Amino acid sequence: MMKKGSKARWGNKMGYLFYPFTVALRDDPIDCLREAKATMDRKKASLEASFSYFSPKCFIKFGGVKGLLIHVLSYANKITFILSVDEGIIPDPNQLCDDLEESFSLIKSAAIAKGMSTN
Repeated sequence: MMKKGSKARWGNKMGYLFYPFTVALRDDPIDCLREAKATMDRKKASLEASFSYFSPKCFIKFGGVKGLLIHVLSYANKITFILSVDEGIIPDPNQLCDDLEESFSLIKSAAIAKGMSTN
């Protein structure tokens, strides 16, 4: 990107990848991360990221916003989750937030126990 005459683009880029979550209890919380990493690497290399600009427009136009939306922002060694829920489908969104926080704490603890970097 920094070479003179490079055609690489600078700046923040926005994209969407749709990832199906598997809700399950696992013996090793890191297994979830390994599976997610492999899936995300495949998705990033596919055309899904290229078509991500049109996806939100189609979903909003044809289906509207309903159910569960999770926005994840990772910046400067900090991660922020924003949840949008339909309380008719998820009656206790605070419990969902608490469960997500606990899950990430378990994943972090397992990563630290295995000597993985969490930075």
